[in-house]
Amino acid sequence: MRSLLLGISVILVFYACKTFPSPTNSSSKNKIINLDILVKEEACTFDTIRLFEWQGIEMEEIKKVAFRQDEKFRGFRFELEAEIPEGLYFVGQGFQDIRKVLIGREPKVEISGSCSAIAQSTTTSKLNSNFDRTLQKITANNNQLVELLQQYKANDQNQNQLKEVSRELALLDEEKRRFLDSLKTKGDATSIRIVSLNTYLSYQNNKKAGQTEGQYIAETFFRFVDLQDSAYANLPYYFETVKNYSSNLSKAGLTPQQQEEYLDALLANFSKTHPNRKPTLLGISFGVMNANPQLFVKYAKQYISDYEGQNADLETFIRTEIKKIQGPLPIGEEAPNFKEQTPEGKFLELKELRGKVVLIDFWASWCGPCRRENPNLVRLYKRYKDRGFHILGVSLDRDKKRWLAAIEKDKLTWSHVSDLKGWSCAVARQYGVSGIPFTVLVDREGNILGTRLRGPALEQKLASLFEK
Repeated sequence: MRSLLLGISVILVFYACKTFPSPTNSSSKNKIINLDILVKEEACTFDTIRLFEWQGIEMEEIKKVAFRQDEKFRGFRFELEAEIPEGLYFVGQGFQDIRKVLIGREPKVEISGSCSAIAQSTTTSKLNSNFDRTLQKITANNNQLVELLQQYKANDQNQNQLKEVSRELALLDEEKRRFLDSLKTKGDATSIRIVSLNTYLSYQNNKKAGQTEGQYIAETFFRFVDLQDSAYANLPYYFETVKNYSSNLSKAGLTPQQQEEYLDALLANFSKTHPNRKPTLLGISFGVMNANPQLFVKYAKQYISDYEGQNADLETFIRTEIKKIQGPLPIGEEAPNFKEQTPEGKFLELKELRGKVVLIDFWASWCGPCRRENPNLVRLYKRYKDRGFHILGVSLDRDKKRWLAAIEKDKLTWSHVSDLKGWSCAVARQYGVSGIPFTVLVDREGNILGTRLRGPALEQKLASLFEK
């Protein structure tokens, strides 16, 4: 029996709470929490350091302070209101070198290290020291799980060795359970949430009768996670875990339909206003992006629909990736508008034909297959023109006389346009045309119904629209 080698991430990302207000001036009566970053150098190569928090799907700067030095202090000091939400924040000069810091339960947090390696700095904070050890434990457990699964896969024909690996996996399962239970009695909330996300127990020792590994992953991946806990929306590791889960489903022997059903079930845990929905939807999208592009399109479009206008750069990236997968003419999307010259020298715009079902026909007088298809188009046009069907011919001709002669000879009595630039035709480039004849069928609202429809396929499609 072969075992799926889970792509479990060992990325230790961080928890943060909602944005808190900037501290008031020194005359405020509020208690202050000091976050001190002590540096060994006489001076740093940078003069400010920043404090960040995670906001849904991205890290945001919330405060920065300047370097200070006197007889008693050399480094950076954040004076924070004691009422700030408890959680994990990030401190560093930029995104490349940041230190995770739990803030909110101690009156002072002190970090000591080098300006060139803030991430590796040490702390005298008991809470943060314990948290550091928790993250190290997660890393060790995940590394051991990956190693054991590799051994299981490599020895799938050796039953004695499989039993031994299964025994070691069972011991690791028990260790993970005890670790999580111990945190629930004496740990901080941030650690509990992160460890809950990492307490995946082995399929070999926990499966139900008849349960495939794909089903087991889908049904148990989040077994220790309270998905309704809105704090996960501000936990980057939650996003990473959803992405990891979605990717694993595509490697677990499940059909695309099964994958979609399980992903829909995960998303169904959240209403459209639930804070966890956004990172869940984006994590699913990126998790299936490489293995199942069509599912990526589905969930990425849903993300754009739900959260459009909140992150312009991310939306641009998503739209670009969708276009790469679907091409320039995705079914259901609005057909790109264009305005081109008619044989009479006037200009016709595609939008002017709204209210009709329009077949955009890319052709040319010199194109044999196009000319042979024209009698079929003439027949269909006569049949349906009075019911709201229209054809817009876009010619890739260069010679106007030949273009007009072909229109007359083939009795093409519908609309025609061309810029007479041949394969450099602007509309053909806009529509990604690489060969003719090429057709695009557009509904009455201007949305694409289909492409490359010719002969019987076109006839059947028009019949479904006009002969209901």
